[in-house]
Amino acid sequence: MNSFEALEHVGLRWPRSGKLSCPLHKDRTPSLQLYQDSFYCFSCGHNGDGFGLLAVLSGKPVEEVLVQFGSRDRQRASSETLRLVGPQAMEGRVRRAWSEMNATVYRLLHDIFGEFQTEVLVDEIERMGEHLDEVRDLLLPRDPEAERPPIREALEIIATSRQEALEYLATRNLKLFNERMETT
Repeated sequence: MNSFEALEHVGLRWPRSGKLSCPLHKDRTPSLQLYQDSFYCFSCGHNGDGFGLLAVLSGKPVEEVLVQFGSRDRQRASSETLRLVGPQAMEGRVRRAWSEMNATVYRLLHDIFGEFQTEVLVDEIERMGEHLDEVRDLLLPRDPEAERPPIREALEIIATSRQEALEYLATRNLKLFNERMETT
């Protein structure tokens, strides 16, 4: 079964853009890219073939879809049909994005405040560190049972936090530059 047939089976038409809103998570803008024989969600990472797409769109288990359509090689098909990205993979993606943001902010802190007194640098590191730790704890709580935001929302939170940190550092850098100019 290809993607066209899967869409047809659930009463949908092929979208002009080739994208759908992913039914596996909240999706404000379509992130599930359709290909002739497969699909891939750029937001959550779920992917698979036409049978997997039918399972996702119909809300049925993959095994039921395979039985219903009499897939000959069920074992091979079930392994290729729907590759779900587990919580560990999603957490790893969020953790990497947070670590990249963290490294960028600390590199900028050192670049901006490195030549000033150690006290100023330490104060700024503590201030930004507290903010970055709050973001980390929100996105990657220590309690495995704690609710976590969907990956797309988590990555948006990281992008927003990074932008806020960069704007703060730019403003702080300008202020320090002006203070230095006034004293010379």
